[in-house]
Amino acid sequence: MKQPDSDEKTILLSFSDFKRICKKWKQPIIRGSLICAALAVLVSLLLPVKYTSEATFYEKAKASNGNSASKSTALLLLGEERENSAIVMLKSHKILEAAIKKLDLQATLERYTILPSPIVRIFKHLNYAKENLMAQGAHLVRSRHPVIVDSVPDITAKNVKYSGEVPLYYDIQFASPTKYVVTDSIEGKLGGGLLGVPFKHSNVEFTIEGSARTEANQRRYEMKFKPIRKMAEDLSDDLKVLSDYKDKSFITLTLHFRSRKETSDLLNAIMEAYREHLIDEHHITVASQVTYLKQRRKTMEEQLGALMHEHAEQLSAHAGSLDLLVATQQ
Repeated sequence: MKQPDSDEKTILLSFSDFKRICKKWKQPIIRGSLICAALAVLVSLLLPVKYTSEATFYEKAKASNGNSASKSTALLLLGEERENSAIVMLKSHKILEAAIKKLDLQATLERYTILPSPIVRIFKHLNYAKENLMAQGAHLVRSRHPVIVDSVPDITAKNVKYSGEVPLYYDIQFASPTKYVVTDSIEGKLGGGLLGVPFKHSNVEFTIEGSARTEANQRRYEMKFKPIRKMAEDLSDDLKVLSDYKDKSFITLTLHFRSRKETSDLLNAIMEAYREHLIDEHHITVASQVTYLKQRRKTMEEQLGALMHEHAEQLSAHAGSLDLLVATQQ
């Protein structure tokens, strides 16, 4: 056993010593704690409000044959395998990207402002603080009605297709309630469009829809396209997928998102994309099985034809030997 060096000193700290130290440094400890608490409250207030939506579904296991012991083991292993595959697939980029495309979340439209970006961000965070205070107040009084009203945009982007890897910004200027002009900071004017009519340029395609109101005239919007891979990564962080500890076939999805309606719609879109994936997987499995059966049928037909041909040759050879035997006897 290693012995401590002679130069090392052992310091014993009793509870009374600890109380004495806390009493001596009471003011700095209290000030530091208050500062940390204030910073924590400030950060939590400046973060955007997120809504939570939850769903549970039953992942049906495949049937297995065999005795009871082997069947129980197979079902246990199959349940764990199905659980892992379902959780991995639900959080995969394939499913999340399909849900994002279905709801057209890649593109956002915001009113153009002449204020600098830092000022706009400050106003956004102040609005977040206001919404957080309202939400906490409603929680304290146990309000049954939402205190934060979801904003309904004048116009929205539908059928969005963007395959770029970096964010893209367009400027949308309405010349009339139904006509608009699209410009880019690099290429300049890209062309004009109409509400409800698809607009295509390079690797971008979208359709602007909304109420054609007179007040939309002379309005200017900033349109932002986000890379779908980055959106899928962020969505994966906000999505929690767990299986029930008693029955692994029950899988629960919990999603935290910025909008009340979009949270439920996005969770339903994820479930729908996963269902479509299972259907496609089933069709691929059935198609491969049908192809295999066709190949087996063709092979068996060839083998049966060769066997019949060989049998016919044997019969003809046997008939020839009988004719020769009869002729010899005569």
